[in-house]
Amino acid sequence: MMAGAIIGAICSKVTGAPLVTTVHNSFDRHSTLMRLGHRIVAVSAAERDALVARGFPSNKVETVLNGTRGSLRESALAQEEPIELKRPCVLTAAGLHGRKGVDVLVKAFSVAAASAPGWHLYISGDGDERPALEHLAQAGGVGDRIHFLGFRNQPQRLLEQTDVFSLASYADPCSLVLCEARNAGCAIVATAVGGTPEILNFGAAGRLVPPGDVSALAEALVGLMHDPAALRQARSDSKRNNGLFSVDRMAADYDQIYARAVQRKPFEAPLIRASN
Repeated sequence: MMAGAIIGAICSKVTGAPLVTTVHNSFDRHSTLMRLGHRIVAVSAAERDALVARGFPSNKVETVLNGTRGSLRESALAQEEPIELKRPCVLTAAGLHGRKGVDVLVKAFSVAAASAPGWHLYISGDGDERPALEHLAQAGGVGDRIHFLGFRNQPQRLLEQTDVFSLASYADPCSLVLCEARNAGCAIVATAVGGTPEILNFGAAGRLVPPGDVSALAEALVGLMHDPAALRQARSDSKRNNGLFSVDRMAADYDQIYARAVQRKPFEAPLIRASN
């Protein structure tokens, strides 16, 4: 994307065509190259605030929340061999590196699962920290119920079998997998970082906990593991009003931005849609 922004800026200068850029990870230092755009798209309101705080011109930055519902990923489900998960279960899908806080989730699950013997944790994803995380899982005393699945190209098959989806990230601009977890009707426990509160309707569609807080995450998991009614309600809350996360809505928002860029219209208020 960084190379694309540079090439796009050159083409824009030669042809006079406006350039629209999208910032997916504002915490990456090289994301500053996205300032080359005549219009700059942030993937959540929180990310827009972060970009403006970093010096991006506020009159150029607009917001378009990510959308996954109705995407080509859904039509590709049959291309990957399904895995049958043991139920009830908690699932996370993330790269196995520090920013995703998978170690925090492993520790929290080890605490929560001590009083919930039927529950399993599945970790979908890969990365350099996998050996350390596997060791941590065994050290927690419930290693036989923590399963590492490696990278899976199509998480929907897993989400369809998941009771609780958890994401313990320290930073997440607008997580695609959280959108997919809501579409699948999973109960959700996630950290209140970046665009996650917006995706979870500020707690109405999932439980929010502080990043890095093992105790708070374990307590939230225990509350769902031990209370079937609360789990059912959380799953219902997750799926309610999730039409916001459609590809059609996202494309329509981008169309508006492209039209204003082409017509050189003055800046308008950022596109921010309420989750409810």
